[in-house]
Amino acid sequence: MAKPEQTDIYSFLKSVSERYASRPAFFGRQGTAENHTWIPLTYSDVCHHAEKLAQKLSSLGLQKGDRVLILAKSRPEYSVGFFGIPLAGGIIVPVDIRLSLADQKFISEFSEAKFVLCMNDETRAIGEKLVQNSAQELRLLSINDVMTEDFAVTADLASLTRPTDETFLMAFTSGTTSQPKAVMLTFRSVHFQVDLAGELFSTKKDFRLLSILPLHHMFEITGGFLLPFSRGGSVYYANSLIPHQIISFFKENKIRDLLVVPLFLRTLKKGIESEIRTSALKRIWFYSTVRLARFIPSKSIRRLLFYPLHKKFGGDLHQIISGASALDLKVGKFFELIGVSVFEGYGMTETAPVISCSSPGINKPGSIGKALDGIEVKLHSETQEILVRGPIVMQGYFKNPEATAACLSADGWFNTGDVGEIDSDGFITIKGRNKDLIVLGSGKKVAPEEVEESLREIPNVQEICVLGMKSSQGATKGTEIVTAVVVVNPADAILQEQIQKSLHQATMQLSYYKRPSKFIFLTEPLPKTTTLKVKKNLVKELLLKQRITV
Repeated sequence: MAKPEQTDIYSFLKSVSERYASRPAFFGRQGTAENHTWIPLTYSDVCHHAEKLAQKLSSLGLQKGDRVLILAKSRPEYSVGFFGIPLAGGIIVPVDIRLSLADQKFISEFSEAKFVLCMNDETRAIGEKLVQNSAQELRLLSINDVMTEDFAVTADLASLTRPTDETFLMAFTSGTTSQPKAVMLTFRSVHFQVDLAGELFSTKKDFRLLSILPLHHMFEITGGFLLPFSRGGSVYYANSLIPHQIISFFKENKIRDLLVVPLFLRTLKKGIESEIRTSALKRIWFYSTVRLARFIPSKSIRRLLFYPLHKKFGGDLHQIISGASALDLKVGKFFELIGVSVFEGYGMTETAPVISCSSPGINKPGSIGKALDGIEVKLHSETQEILVRGPIVMQGYFKNPEATAACLSADGWFNTGDVGEIDSDGFITIKGRNKDLIVLGSGKKVAPEEVEESLREIPNVQEICVLGMKSSQGATKGTEIVTAVVVVNPADAILQEQIQKSLHQATMQLSYYKRPSKFIFLTEPLPKTTTLKVKKNLVKELLLKQRITV
């Protein structure tokens, strides 16, 4: 595979928008869930309005290198802000609209932002509140207002665009274990993997992707936004996570592609199975078809076998890309069996974000594929942590040289902190997060992910989180023990003894020292990041507040 050509963001935008000028790039939903229309924004519209926004920002005093917050929902107009900021020479700072005011204020002040972009919806009020509470001078600008203004673009935007090796985006980590850090990324880093992924996932038909992940996250920016945009695809913004609405959006728009986190796929699988269980006839048909499909290698024939099921999804869903956390092997196999390809990606914000992914013809169950072409991956000789080097690696953490030096070596190797294995064919398998490893009193180490995997399919269990907690009693007092925090419906609390018995039975397949010594039952959801990773440090804080000890 040829190495991607280097291009700056303005050249990228101009070439793509000219190639697909009148084609719809993004669709936004307008109206109610039951009665709505999909409003398109064409490729030429995106470029035109981005140029207008760039000129507006420049006229208001934006200087090259100034940071600009995007505090907006995932909608077509987001693309105007995303391209408009760097065209004016600024640096994009995506912000989660669901963060507290204190967290938004931290990001704004730490990044030394000069402007904040919003939309003409509830995000305007959020932006106004942030501006009012900001310690520095911060100006609010509505993307919609600029789009409706009537003026000609006269500024020399090409002279303002940033070189490919300069920071164009500053993404804040979700902070699962510590204070969020600002990751400095170049357009070269992002474009490198967009180009490669476009070749890996190229199909005869165009991308028709339903977007359900937030655009402040790098996984969605790269895979759900820039990738389909670079290939002339169309992205539909759902603005809903209600399962039956999502399914109706599939039907309406003949969706072919989906970018998700594993939790969504697990929920979708459970929803399908619940529907199957509503009648004896459906159960007989489904499970007999499943047994037959296991012996059929052809994806197209398996799709025909499960035609009634595919019809519910509009009949066009062909591929799902999963990322942000580990994919349950059983869930992946389920969708593959019914004729939907599931590819798993691996990466992090610091690598813009994709390091490796499985793809058509390069797919090994249980692994997260091979490293992208041009990316070096190896294991640390002592800790077995995955080290990465190449153009995808961040420049460093903004205003945090100590944290940068702790994970990025002088010769360019980035330490992911993930413990893994690389087989002779180059397939990577994640064994666990080094910082999450549970170190027992015996010195043995347990990867929480392995224990969680064994417990996920237990009936009546909504969520599972395995972590190390210091024992307060017995021979293990003062040392870490394997603790499983289990979330059940309040209505299922009376079944706790039965659920615990099932959990114990499920862990018997694990080595003795990996089995949880303690099960803690909760009825409220666990605290998560915006990509639905459980924040284990906050789970521990929750248990301490409730005075739960082990």
